[in-house]
Amino acid sequence: MKKSHAIAAVAAVSLVGASAQAAIIASDDSSNSAYNSSWLTGTGSTAISGSFGGGWTFNTSGSGGRFTGSSAGNGGSPNINVGGDAWGLWANSGGFSEASRPLNGALTPGPIVNGGQQLLLSLDNGGVNTGGTVGVSFQNASNQNLVEFYFRGGQSNYEVNRSGGAVATTIGFTTNGLNLVLGQAAGAGTFSLTITRLGTGGSTQTVTGSLLSPSGGQAISTVRFFNSNAGGGSGNDAFFNRIAVIPEPATLGVLAGAGLIALRRRK
Repeated sequence: MKKSHAIAAVAAVSLVGASAQAAIIASDDSSNSAYNSSWLTGTGSTAISGSFGGGWTFNTSGSGGRFTGSSAGNGGSPNINVGGDAWGLWANSGGFSEASRPLNGALTPGPIVNGGQQLLLSLDNGGVNTGGTVGVSFQNASNQNLVEFYFRGGQSNYEVNRSGGAVATTIGFTTNGLNLVLGQAAGAGTFSLTITRLGTGGSTQTVTGSLLSPSGGQAISTVRFFNSNAGGGSGNDAFFNRIAVIPEPATLGVLAGAGLIALRRRK
C-alpha cells in the first residue's frame, strides 16, 4: 500500500509545537519505507539532513517481540501513528523486549542558542500490569543508563530515574500517548526532560536533575525503548515513534523558505 505524507521533519517539529520551531539534524519515523517489511535489525533512515549513528538493534528475552502497527490498538486517542502505524514492542509472561538506536555522536550539551541539541520522541503505552514497566532510556555509548522515563504497573504516575533515584512526575497514566523532549546542560552532568501528555486534558511537566554517573561517562549517545512484561494482548502493547535530534529553535523558517519542508515522499 502506498502512503503520501509530509516529510518526517514536520512530524518531528510538531513534538515541540509551533513556538519551538527548529531545523532537523536527524529524524526517523515508522512511515519511512525502510519499515515496509516490519521493524528489522539495522533499519532506519534520515529525513532532511544528518543521520543517526546506525540502525536499530534489538534484545528480547522470553515472551516478547517487535512489530509495526497502529498505536490506536492499545486504546486511547489520539495516538502516535505516522502514516497509519508506529513501532511496537510486546512482552508478557515475564518476557522483555527492547530496541536501541545510536545517535550520530553524543547529544551536544548546552543551551540550544549556543549550539546545544535536543532529542525528541513519542511513546504510547497500553496497559501495564503490576510488575511490568514500559518506557525509554537515554544512554551513553556503552549502553549504560543516564536518565530514564517509564511507567511501572501498579503506580499512578510516570517516573523519571536519575542520579539520586527515581521520582514520580505529575503526569498520570494515559494510553493517549506522550511526547518527550530531552536536553543536557553544558558541562554540568544535568538534564531537562519535558513531558507532554497528549489528548483532552493533556498536561506538560519539565523535570530537571543530574544524570546517573556510570563508568562509560555522561554523554547521551543512544536511545532505548523497552517493554518489560507489560502483559498479554494488544491492549498492553507499547508503541514508539518520531525520533529526532534538533538544534535550538529558530531555523525552521529558513528551511521552509528554501522549500525543504514542502518536500513529500511516497511509500
